[in-house]
Amino acid sequence: MMRLACLVGVVLGSSVFFGCSSGDGGQPDAGDGGAEATFGPCSQAPRAFWTWDLSVMPPTDVQVAATCYGESAHAYVFVSDDVWNAGQMTQDQVNAVLDAFENHTPSDPSRGSYAMDTQTFGDPPDVDGDGHVYLFYTALGVFKGQRFDGFFRDIDETNDPHSNHIEMLHMDPTGPSPADSDYMLGIIIHEFVHLINYKYDTGDEGWLSEALAESAMALGGYNTDLATAQAYNKTMYDTPLCVTGYSDYGATFSWGAYMLDRWGIDFLRAVLQDPQHGPPSVQAHLPGGLTFQDAFGEYGVAAMINQHAIGDGRWGYASVPLGALGKETGGTVDGLSHSSNVEAWGVRTLRLAPAGAGTVAFDLASTDYAILRVHTFVFDPNNPSAGTVAAQTISATPATFSVTVAAGQVVDLVVAAAPAASIASLSGPVTSFTYTATYTP
Repeated sequence: MMRLACLVGVVLGSSVFFGCSSGDGGQPDAGDGGAEATFGPCSQAPRAFWTWDLSVMPPTDVQVAATCYGESAHAYVFVSDDVWNAGQMTQDQVNAVLDAFENHTPSDPSRGSYAMDTQTFGDPPDVDGDGHVYLFYTALGVFKGQRFDGFFRDIDETNDPHSNHIEMLHMDPTGPSPADSDYMLGIIIHEFVHLINYKYDTGDEGWLSEALAESAMALGGYNTDLATAQAYNKTMYDTPLCVTGYSDYGATFSWGAYMLDRWGIDFLRAVLQDPQHGPPSVQAHLPGGLTFQDAFGEYGVAAMINQHAIGDGRWGYASVPLGALGKETGGTVDGLSHSSNVEAWGVRTLRLAPAGAGTVAFDLASTDYAILRVHTFVFDPNNPSAGTVAAQTISATPATFSVTVAAGQVVDLVVAAAPAASIASLSGPVTSFTYTATYTP
């Protein structure tokens, strides 16, 4: 099952955070083999919840009758009566959801999603004075083949006429992946971060809010969006990361895992709780005066080569198997000028293979050279962990620099486009550049 970037949040024009999937793809994820603990009885009476019918756009507000089938220290699990009566969710699945929320994640047998998220990011809001999160399972609808796994919506924290006035996640147990599968449990740890985020910053840029939520998936060992991120890392040149509108899940999982692995959970907490939005929120907490643009350029290298063992670890991942080494665009070493391009907040990687030991000299020119961050990675394809990454100074156009290669080594030229601010959508402006690579034995 593949998750896709949904357009619902854009249609609604509000702070809505969705987990989405295609309606026809993938195989169902297996559950965890049944509940490891029992919970309840639930202290909450049956009630009707406001939610959205997502089979139409814009979504319509509907009230759905539901019954509580499980309670833990921090959650109630309600299932809509129609879903329960149809056998689309069972008591064992309810217990398994609560067990995972309270007791364990794939990466940590001693911490559930609640503890992992709150200890990393902070406490959730508590608009109703209860302290529990309502996990509401119902059929959310399918729109033009696109299925919605779950969402948090900010109006549940307000006095809106269609607000439930509680801390709440809306989840769909009727898709290809069962409610107790790691796929769907990953949606919970993700959406719960959005709920926590609402307490500290109600208006962050979409890409950053999603990346923080995706970092929780990586931290918890939930690979819900891993395949999407692996695909993104192979095509970073035309998929922007920093967009104020709806973002790409592959990009945000990739960046979220990178933040986690490079700067750690204290950094994640500081960024989530920072009232600034987008790149300034990240840059305010980068160590050593590192700019966000430079950090993005370094991330572009890590996402391509994934060599965490080189240097201080900044050139790869530790928590997830990401990286696209071997998927570079073919470059040419012939002393002639060649054209290429990269979208804003994207990364282009060119593989150049000199004829033998010697020097490869580069001329790189662009009308937008000021936003470019350029690195070279010189390595033996049979032993990439022994390679060398170097940041190349781009202060004038054409920029000139050179690298030394041994026999059998290749050079990856990694060009990232990092503007001053996020762009509006995934259709970003394109930066063109030319490069000339000359080999001297």
